[in-house]
This record gives sequence, structure tokens and C-alpha cells, in this order.
Amino acid sequence: MQNTLRAIYKSRPDLSPLTLNITVSATSELSPGLILVAPYSGVSWDSPLTHGPLQPGPYIFTSGGELVWSGFGYVIGFVANFQAAKWKGEDVLFAFEASRITKHGHGHGHAKEVRGGNTALLDIHEFHVVGEKTTLVESYNPVPFDLKKYGAGPKSQWIVDALFQEIEIDTGRLLFQWNSLDHVHPDESVVSIASLKFGTGHNSSDALDYFHINSVDRDEEHNYLVSGRHTSTIYKINSTSGDIIWRLGGKNSDFALGSGVDFGFQHDARFISRSENGDIQTISFFDNSGPQLKGKTGEYINKSSGKLHSLNTKTWTATLVQEFPAPNHIFAFSQGGTQILPNGNAFVSLGSGGAVTEFSQMEPFNWTGIPHEKPAIVALAHGESTMVYVSGNGDTETIFWEFFWAVRIGQAFLPVVGQDGKVSQRTKTVRVKPYIYPRRAIMKPKSAKTYSNSKSVTSEQLFIQPGH
Repeated sequence: MQNTLRAIYKSRPDLSPLTLNITVSATSELSPGLILVAPYSGVSWDSPLTHGPLQPGPYIFTSGGELVWSGFGYVIGFVANFQAAKWKGEDVLFAFEASRITKHGHGHGHAKEVRGGNTALLDIHEFHVVGEKTTLVESYNPVPFDLKKYGAGPKSQWIVDALFQEIEIDTGRLLFQWNSLDHVHPDESVVSIASLKFGTGHNSSDALDYFHINSVDRDEEHNYLVSGRHTSTIYKINSTSGDIIWRLGGKNSDFALGSGVDFGFQHDARFISRSENGDIQTISFFDNSGPQLKGKTGEYINKSSGKLHSLNTKTWTATLVQEFPAPNHIFAFSQGGTQILPNGNAFVSLGSGGAVTEFSQMEPFNWTGIPHEKPAIVALAHGESTMVYVSGNGDTETIFWEFFWAVRIGQAFLPVVGQDGKVSQRTKTVRVKPYIYPRRAIMKPKSAKTYSNSKSVTSEQLFIQPGH
């Protein structure tokens, strides 16, 4: 993804969206759909230079890189988890809006506004609508904790108690809450607590983040799937007691890991399917760092990929079903996601690597956009021609634009096409090449039968309407 350093839409010069650098073009086998992204800008932890888009926020693109909608100004601040879902039977877009004042981020979700229960400050990592009625969210809650028995010094007195909640969207009612410290000890961290790599613990702002929760999902039995990045473990949680049903990966895995299964510092763990007898469950996730280096706890080969695993709770074995490797060996140190679609294909985000990849025939979010705002239009003189620019921000349904123009005759404007005031035709429609977002239309006077995609007339007043 790249920044846009100049205004590329004449009708919307206020927009400076990012552009997608397409390195592998979409093929005819690609299923129709749109790409939803939410890049952010800021100062990295190891560099004083600002990076990221000029206008951070949610964006919608076609698979060819055409901008469909800029959400800059609709959702402000640090935007995450921009997705499509169903809420009470209706298709909706939802996103997490936050202020990133620490290495995490605090804020609230947008579908209908959702805030944390029990005064919890919600975290950017998860905002997931489930069952059309509820949402799963997370919070990083610093609490006093004596870390001396884990090798930390006497000044290390704070730890992050990672928690997730299920909240009813309509009412804001808290339905369930799970806290990591009630079930996962700090020594499950794959990096030594004494190293203070995940926080010094000297105060609440730098509480030691031993767990680092980054995704939550729910299955048809209402049990939960939780990803702990700093334990390199995926947990299945009982929705009644909060007990851990099983662990995958990390120091205390309940499964024997087959070839290619091992992973590290993962994100975006999701339930995919379950066998009829319940013995086998398939999950997906994004593996940021790959398998652990032999004999080196907490150190990995740093190879990123999307993964699909089959988990057998009768034989307690984990099998790699499919891997979606990062192209060009892109390494995603942080963030990332693997979206498995109903047809079995994958759409993989490479997180901090700044890329997205479609594997096989894809069907990204199927979204229909009908803007509430009127299209923006500007007509600029270009010699004897008039160049017309139109923006329908978020419009996915317009196939072409119809342009009507008029010249002044006396005190009235009459719809005409012609030169030097001579009326050659009372009305004329110019159809511009189908497109989704702003594109330039140039109209030039030619015979009525030879209009192409580039046309112009000498016009004094211009009218526009979309065609469907």
C-alpha cells in the first residue's frame, strides 16, 4: 500500500487516499467482491519517522485497486477491524474507533456504538459481530501483581490481565467475561518474565503484557476461541465456567503437533467447521513467525503464513490442512489475518508487512453501497473542451453516468448539443465507461453516431445522473 501525495480526484480534492500497488493482477477466475482495509499512520516504536497513509481510516477497494469508498472523516482516530457483517438481518459495515495512546489502543466499536462492560476500556485488537446480535471485544487491564517469583525485580509490580467480553449490541448488556489471570499463569509466556521484554511492570502504563490477547471467536456451541500472542497459544474456552477446554501450541499444548503445525506470535484465530460427532474441529489463523527455532524458547524462524488446522480431540493430534505462505517472503512482525471463505479459499492480510493476498478463486466481502450523499461533480475548461469529473463515494451500483448540458438562449437554458448556438439535437446522453469510483470523462463534439468513452462539448451548464 502506498500514500497518495497529490489530489487524484478533481471532484474531491479533499481526499488523499492510499493506493494499492497491485503486483499480481486479478484473473478471470476471481469471484466478484470488494476489499476492506483500515491502514493507520503513526510513529513506529523503533523509528522517529511517521509512516502510513496521509488520511488513515477505513477504505473499500475493488480487486483491481480501484477506490470504491473513502471512510476518512466518517470514522476518525485509530481505525481497526473494518469488516462487513449482518446485524438483525441487515448488511452492515462495522469498525473499531480508538485512540492509540499506548502500544495497545483504547476506544469503542462502531456498528451501533459499543462500549466495554464493567468500565473496561476496549482494545483495538478485536471487534467481532457474532450471531447478528452480540459482539466480542477485548481489554488490556493493568493490575498490581508480584512478579518476583517469576524472576522479575522488586520494582516490577504490574501485569496486564487480558480479558474479553461478549456484549449485546442493542442494549450494551455484558453477557460474558473471561480474564486471563484466572486461568493462565504468567510463566506460559514464551519469553522469560525476567527479561521484561513484554513490559517492565514498573507502573500501570508499562504493565507486563505476558498474554497479549488479539482475537476472540465463538462457535455454534457458544464456546470461545482465544489467541494469546505472547504465549504462542490458541485456547478453547468453556462459555459457562470459563475453564480452558484445550490449548494448541505454546508450552502446554494438549495436541501433538504434526508436520507444519507449529507456529509463533499468531493472530486472528477463527472457528471454521466441526465434525458431526464433535471430535474434529477445524480452525484458521495467521502465523506471524512460524515454528520455534530448535532449542531456543521464544525465538522463531520469522516466516509468515496463513494456516488452516484440523484438531482431533479423540487422538489429540493437530494436522496442517493447508498453508498460505506470504509472497516474496514478506515477514509480518505484527498483526495479520486469514479469512477462510465458504468455498475453502483464503484472503490473507500480512499485517505490518503492508500487503494482502488472495489465494485461488476468492470471494471477498460481498458489499452493496448506496451513498446517502449526492455525487460530487466539477466541470473544468480544457481548451475548447470541458473535462467533467465525478465522485460517487461508496457507490457500487452505478454502471454509467449520464451527462446533460445546455446553452443559454435568451433567458432560458435549453438542453442541446451543437456548436455556435446552432441546435443540432434537442437532447443527447453521453454514457461514460462503467466504473465504481471517480474517473475522468472528456467530451468532444463529434457526429451523433460516433461517441466513444472520451467526449466533450462546449457547455454552459451541466446536469448529471447515475444510470443503473
